[in-house]
Amino acid sequence: MRYAQHDVPTELAATDPALYRTLREGVIRFYLRGGGALNLAKLEALAPP
Repeated sequence: MRYAQHDVPTELAATDPALYRTLREGVIRFYLRGGGALNLAKLEALAPP
C-alpha cells in the first residue's frame, strides 16, 4: 500500500531492476483497476500486522 501512495523508490532501479519493474507494474495495475479511489489509510488499518 505504501508504494501506491509514495511510489516505488527510484534507487531500487539501480540496485534491483527486476524488483523495481515488478513493483512499478503492480502500482500501475492498482491504479488502473480503480485503487486510487480507495482509502489507503483504512485499508492499512484493516490489514494484519
